[in-house]
Amino acid sequence: PQSEGRDSPVRSMAFRSRGTALLKGFVSSSPAHLRAPAPASLRQSRIPTAAAAGTPKHHLSSPQASSHAAVSWSAGTSQIQRRLASGGAGRGDGGSSRAGTVDQEEVDKFGAIGEGWWEANGAQKPLHSFNRLRVDFLASMSKQHVVAPPPGAAGSALAGVRVVDMGCGGGILSEELCRIGAHVTGVDASPENIRVAEAHALKGGLIGEAGGRYHLAYRAATAAQLLEEGETYTVVVCSEVIEHVSDVPEMVSQLCSLVEEGGGLCITTINRTHLSYGLGVLLAENILGLVPKGTHDWAKFVTPEELTRLLAANGFRVTRVIGAAYNPLIDSWSTTPDRSVNYLLFATREPPRA
Repeated sequence: PQSEGRDSPVRSMAFRSRGTALLKGFVSSSPAHLRAPAPASLRQSRIPTAAAAGTPKHHLSSPQASSHAAVSWSAGTSQIQRRLASGGAGRGDGGSSRAGTVDQEEVDKFGAIGEGWWEANGAQKPLHSFNRLRVDFLASMSKQHVVAPPPGAAGSALAGVRVVDMGCGGGILSEELCRIGAHVTGVDASPENIRVAEAHALKGGLIGEAGGRYHLAYRAATAAQLLEEGETYTVVVCSEVIEHVSDVPEMVSQLCSLVEEGGGLCITTINRTHLSYGLGVLLAENILGLVPKGTHDWAKFVTPEELTRLLAANGFRVTRVIGAAYNPLIDSWSTTPDRSVNYLLFATREPPRA
């Protein structure tokens, strides 16, 4: 990741000089709903206080070596083509005894993006450029806190590691993780998104007969369904998704349950601050048109402190939280100490108490 400095793009986006004053004026005169406390779902009694959760440490003991059973990831070309032709993808929602977190309106909204997921200069352009930062962060954190690269493995620390990309959309992050050697399952509640992801991966030779050296598979499913089937993964990724679910505490619980012993969880999302409303909603959606209007609901944003308490309640320790800043002039992301808008978080499962 790029260095954290005074010239971070978040400052260039925050209306330098006169623009900054205008934004501050907006913040000071913002309506009451922008000064509201955390949503009700995040104020439930099952979430411990900050004191009870404790201060997260930023360093853990030496990385644990993990052995990974050989898994067959081959997906025949004919099977995928039949799925594409029929308009279906993977297994459907099915029944689950766990509480649901799917907001169908959100699923439909993102499912309607279709081929737009892969338009180089389309609405998803910032998500494509975000890949470098989030993949570097995930690989670095995994190497430090979760896995030791398999013997003889070259390249990324994620080579040979079982990773699930929850809420994979059209496969933008899944494909990148696959290309650096991870054994990736991309999961999304929208069958249409999975159809687009599979079609693009097939075209790029990542799955099917041409994808022999890659390990990538897609499923139309939910976290609850994976848990019903007993699935676990070394690394669970939930990038730019948690702000779109109907029940954040339940979603965090399900994500944690998908992490195998000694594994890690990576979440990237947007903080709930005045600045995130000004930049992430007003500026990005309504003024610059970086993302379609209605993409985000500010009331659903989750603060790092809320997320840390939810993770602690599920036996996870946050090892790192960093801010991320986007510069639309050069279509580039960089890390920043400022976590008031976008942030990336990595957490590991706490060892059981003796």
